[in-house]
Amino acid sequence: MISRHRLPWRPRWLATIAFLATFLLTFGAYPQAALASPPPLGLDISWPQCRSGTPPFPSSQSLTIIGLTGGRAFTQNTCFASEYRWATAQGRAPAFYMNLNYPDPSTAARGQTGPSGGCQPTDAPCQAFNYGYNAGQDALAYAQSVGASSPGWWLDVETANHWSSDTSLNAQVIRGAIR
Repeated sequence: MISRHRLPWRPRWLATIAFLATFLLTFGAYPQAALASPPPLGLDISWPQCRSGTPPFPSSQSLTIIGLTGGRAFTQNTCFASEYRWATAQGRAPAFYMNLNYPDPSTAARGQTGPSGGCQPTDAPCQAFNYGYNAGQDALAYAQSVGASSPGWWLDVETANHWSSDTSLNAQVIRGAIR
């Protein structure tokens, strides 16, 4: 196990950005409850539970978070619809999360256009922002395609996913997804 103090700078930075993004999204979605009470207990389910099925729902559960993506941006949790039905059948309004990463050569085209406009091939910040934004829109469209809605969204920024060595570009992806 690697202690936090031994992690190289880049993974610590990504973890910090992930925390900040989650913090902003959480307090934006639940401002009064988040400030007035201790953090809710919760359950996170996603594509890894596709094989094992949904877990028993603890009576003390107060928050369920369901992953829309399959571990990376622009992928789908193939069990999302059934996991959403399971959570709502328990009387819960689940929150959603999406995984995020920097585009690799096979997915870079997904950042060519977006709210930053049409990007020049050499404009990496433009492409990164558009990529994050488009990844968020893709996850939103997937949720809507199965009739799912949520009071809150989270970003899952895994340091094991593909990221740029230029941390400012990674920040652009995260900013785009938040938008």
